[in-house]
Amino acid sequence: MKDIKDFLHLYVNSECEFGYEGRDKKRGTIEFCDTFGANVFDPSLIPTGFRKVNPDLIKPILRPLSSMTEEEGMEIFEDWNSDSPNSRDVIKNNDPLELTFLPSEFQKLLSKGFDLFGLCEEGLAIDKTKL
Repeated sequence: MKDIKDFLHLYVNSECEFGYEGRDKKRGTIEFCDTFGANVFDPSLIPTGFRKVNPDLIKPILRPLSSMTEEEGMEIFEDWNSDSPNSRDVIKNNDPLELTFLPSEFQKLLSKGFDLFGLCEEGLAIDKTKL
């Protein structure tokens, strides 16, 4: 079973939802992660805006790869518009856990908030396309 603590550091600067089940959830941005928790920017906290949050109470808001636009694909992948089987075909037709990315592609995908680890399916993240 996956643990969100193993993935949060990859989604620093991503939008998230945090709080206890059954209570009002808040939205913020993951700013920093370590073994003790994560700093989340909470715009409702003035003047600092930062709050230390237990990682188990944080759900990043991520996008499935299938929601990638043509413009994003061209920006991330060099072979997006090639005539041979390319990244576009693979992204649109496969499970992200079966894909291999170059380090530069991996970094860009994470920075754009794509779910590369199946976290939404595990209930550890929120699918942005369903909000």
